[in-house]
Amino acid sequence: MRLRNILIASMALSVLMAFSLMGAERGGRGERRPGGAGGAGGAGAGGGAPGAAAAARGERGGFFGGGMFGDMGGGVFGRDALREFIIVLADVNLAPDFSLSKEQKDQIQAIRDAYRKQQEKWRSDHEADIQKLRERFRDAMRQGGGGRDAFAELNKAREELMATAPKADDAIKQIKAVLTEDQLKRVETRQAELRAEAERMREQMRERFNRGGGQGGGGAGGGARGNQ
Repeated sequence: MRLRNILIASMALSVLMAFSLMGAERGGRGERRPGGAGGAGGAGAGGGAPGAAAAARGERGGFFGGGMFGDMGGGVFGRDALREFIIVLADVNLAPDFSLSKEQKDQIQAIRDAYRKQQEKWRSDHEADIQKLRERFRDAMRQGGGGRDAFAELNKAREELMATAPKADDAIKQIKAVLTEDQLKRVETRQAELRAEAERMREQMRERFNRGGGQGGGGAGGGARGNQ
């Protein structure tokens, strides 16, 4: 159950990041409230989404914190497809009729280690570029956001840098080659189930954000508090 929840949260992270950016734009044009940039911090369960609120402050887990740049082991610029695949594989491996051999485990671990080293090297090589983008985003926030065009430019620069990073898909293909045909089929089936559940979660987040956002910069967090 814990693995399942981690994966679903990871898959839903991308929409939270998008909401944090949208909230930051609104916050730059209107009133900012304690719930975070544009109030988008209220998008999560319990009226608070730490990633959205931290986005405006540049903290870990925010737009340029652990979620986007901070934790290379947890993913480059957000979701880590390899980590998600490994979580699904670990979830399926808990079933009594599914078992990875020691040889398979060793091979998979070697692939993960190689990918992590590539990530670490990439981060070291591009540390200055990453820091520059962090500072540009923080400056934009301090100056009131700068409007949609400014954020679009920042996002384009982020995507261009991201294109030079190691690709998780390559590592995933290697791991899939280690699995038997039956094992791979079961993993992909489970992955599809969890993605469908994550999509339902994203839809709920979108609905909550749309209901509460855009009113004086209050965002979803402000809307949630107003309904209490």
